[in-house]
Parts: sequence; C-alpha cells; structure tokens
Amino acid sequence: SPPPLPPSATPNQRAVLQLLAQMKQLTTTQIWRHLHPDKDKPYTRHVLARLRARGLVARAPLDPWRGRAAEYYWMLRPAGCAVLHRPYSTHYTRRPHRDSLLQREAHLTIQRQVAAAGWKLFAPVVYNTVHPRPEETPQSRHLVTAVLAVEHETLLTLLARGTPPQQLQDRFQEW
Repeated sequence: SPPPLPPSATPNQRAVLQLLAQMKQLTTTQIWRHLHPDKDKPYTRHVLARLRARGLVARAPLDPWRGRAAEYYWMLRPAGCAVLHRPYSTHYTRRPHRDSLLQREAHLTIQRQVAAAGWKLFAPVVYNTVHPRPEETPQSRHLVTAVLAVEHETLLTLLARGTPPQQLQDRFQEW
C-alpha cells in the first residue's frame, strides 16, 4: 500500500508551522506579534490549540513556577515537520534559554520592519563542507550593486555641480 499522506494544514496553520521551523521555539506572544498583530491574542491561542490537538505542535510553560499564569513556548512535532516536508530533529525539542527567545524576538522585529519598508532581508546562510560558500554570495552581489549605484549617483552629482570630467576620470575608471 502507498505510504500515508502527511497531515494537511490551512494556510494560516502552515504559516505558524513555518515560523516554528525557522525559529525552533517561540512564545505565544511572539507568534501573535509576528503573524496576527491585527487580531486579538486569543485568535493565536486558538490556532495553536488546534495545531496542538492535531499533534503538529507541542507546548511547554516558559516559567513553570508561575502555574496557570505561565506563558507557553511552542515547538514543532514530527507531524508538523511532515506537513512542511522537513526532517524532524531534536533541536525542535530543546528547552529555549530566555536570552535565545529575546534574540528571536529581535530577529522577528527586524524582519517585520524590513518588510514594512519594502525591502528584502537575506536570511543568514551557514556554509560548511556539505554546503560550501560560493565565490560570490547573494549578499555580496547586492552589496556590490548598492555601492556601485551610490558611486554612480555621486559621479553624476559631481558632474552636475560643474566638476570637470577629466578630474573624475580615475573615479569613472574604478566605477
């Protein structure tokens, strides 16, 4: 018989799963701020509860000593990885350090601000022996393009201000 199909998810649920795959563990508040800031926080709790009921995610109290008042952090389960067609590993189950969660919050905030500005954020890439660094990375290519564009605008501005072209010959050659 054919292998069973992986569980499915709504686009909204898939967004939560993808965010957890990217960030490993996040609190309810972090997920709400990043994915559903235009809705009440109970909406995010409901989405997470449905994912948990289906075995796609798990939760644990961030501060267990606070009892029912403790905020939860969330992590992917093997079935959640199957929805995304990703391999499951134990790094999804590690208890996050509070500093790691704060760093992830900063990272998500930067992502939101970059998107709001209409820019594109290049995710960091880890190069190793299996995935070696190419001669030219996408980040370096964009930096070179940006620097060349700024130099071009500077040269045009200098010409418009009356700087003789022969004085700019070396800069034009380098550009």
